[in-house]
This record gives sequence, structure tokens and C-alpha cells, in this order.
Amino acid sequence: MSKRQAAKLRTQKSLLAAVREMTAEGAPLSIAAAARRAGIGVATAYRYYSDLDTLRSDAALDLRMDEGQPDFLAEFERRVAGISDPEERLVIAQRQMIGFVEGNDLDYRMFIAKAQEQHVREAAQGVRTVPKGGRRLMMIRAALSEVEADWPEDLYRDLVRSLLLITGPEPWLILRDYGNLAPDEVHAVNEQAVRDLYRAHFARMQERTGQA
Repeated sequence: MSKRQAAKLRTQKSLLAAVREMTAEGAPLSIAAAARRAGIGVATAYRYYSDLDTLRSDAALDLRMDEGQPDFLAEFERRVAGISDPEERLVIAQRQMIGFVEGNDLDYRMFIAKAQEQHVREAAQGVRTVPKGGRRLMMIRAALSEVEADWPEDLYRDLVRSLLLITGPEPWLILRDYGNLAPDEVHAVNEQAVRDLYRAHFARMQERTGQA
């Protein structure tokens, strides 16, 4: 994660923490009030969330993730200790991400629904908020950390972008709803997709660099 991305994630986390504090206190809640409690500018807060319901649901989901995994990235590093193969690290990262989604199915669905409502409202107003997905990108980069320097910059960028498509919560929702798959089938199909995608990009990288 770049310094800029890390700073954005810290800002978002502080805003979500402020919402939880105010909710626990029974204090009147608004985006502006949460921004002031978090010590960030109101305009900045609105770049992340223009809808209070979405902010509330994201704060609740963020808390469950933090309670389930005190440090999501630290838990990943524990799981991959001693594993250097990037393919295996990516699979483990996705298992962790999709496992959390499996355990919070209804909450994720509500969050995504609210986020899409917010997107529609903002599009009509010509407003674009800060993109979500900080944890997903963080996990992908952590999984690839040991090989990033070995890849040409453009091919590494393409790999990360492709992985964004098939990691995170969406595979769980799509395969459960449209594929009508059982949970164990979802995990198997998604894991194979991660492997196939990485191998295809790895082959392209080998062809470019002449690696055996």
C-alpha cells in the first residue's frame, strides 16, 4: 500500500471510529458531527460518505471485522508465515477475505446495497467519493510483496487490477446467488479462479522477461 493509500485508509478508519463512539454515547449523529469528532474536515468526510446510512453500516461492519480479526493484515501474515509462493499467498488471502464475508453475509449485502444507492445519488449530482476497497488492495499487495520487484511495472499493475476483480466479497455473492453453489463449492471455484488468473499473468511475465 502506498503512503497516500495508507493515509486515506487511516482517515476512513478514524471517521468510522468516531461514528461508533457517538452511537455508543447516544450523541446526535451526522456526517459533519462525525468528521468533527474524528478531527478531519467536513468536506473530506463527504468525499468518503455522502449518505449517513451507508456511513453507519460501514462503521458497524468495520467493527465486526476488527473484532473478528484484531489486525486483518497481521492475521494474514500469521497464516502465510514461511510461505513465499505468491500463488499460495494469494489463495490464503482470498480464503481469509471470503471467509469473513461468509460469516457476515447479510451485513455485506446491506452495505453493498447502501453503497450502490449512494453511488446513484452522487452520479446524479456529478459527485465522486473516495473509492472503497482499501483492505482488498492491501491484502493483494501483501500477498505479492515478495515478488513485486521481480515483475515489470506494467505487468504487475495489470496483475493487481485483475485480482481486484475476483477477490473480496463479490465472488461469494455471485457464486451463491447466480451459481446457486454451496459454500464449499464457492471456496473451491474461487480458489481455482485465483490460481488460474495468477498463472496466466505469470506466464505473460515469463514470456516478457525470458524467465524459464
